[in-house]
Amino acid sequence: MPLSLGSSAKALYVSPKGNDNAAGTINAPYKTIGKAANVADAGDIVFIREGTYEETLRPARSGKASEPIIFQSYQNEKVIITAMQALNGWTVDSGPVYKTSVDWDLGQENFVMHRATALDLARWPNNTDGDPFTLNSKRSTGGSPANVGQGA
Repeated sequence: MPLSLGSSAKALYVSPKGNDNAAGTINAPYKTIGKAANVADAGDIVFIREGTYEETLRPARSGKASEPIIFQSYQNEKVIITAMQALNGWTVDSGPVYKTSVDWDLGQENFVMHRATALDLARWPNNTDGDPFTLNSKRSTGGSPANVGQGA
């Protein structure tokens, strides 16, 4: 362990094999860095075990200049932290349009990547400048009800 803990500080552990209802110890780690970030206090060290963590982090507390909250990999294990989330369960909506569900909403800041390309989301009015990050539209929230028709 390269860093030492102060008298009141604690070590918290996170692993993709953990459980956020666990104690956050080396033998019973949390599953998410977000859980550890919500528990950590000034001087604590969060040791992150090897894996990919698809999370947006919002720590509940801040450390102090003399007692920062430290997040680091455990014994130089390879850790990837990304605010991106792999999406699964795609189904055909109609024609070349596919859909899936997510359990989050970043408002106008939502976007989908396909490999290295940012894609347009369903929105109105249509994107006309070719920039998927243009925020001059309203996102679709499920389409029209069944009783709405098209044409005369």
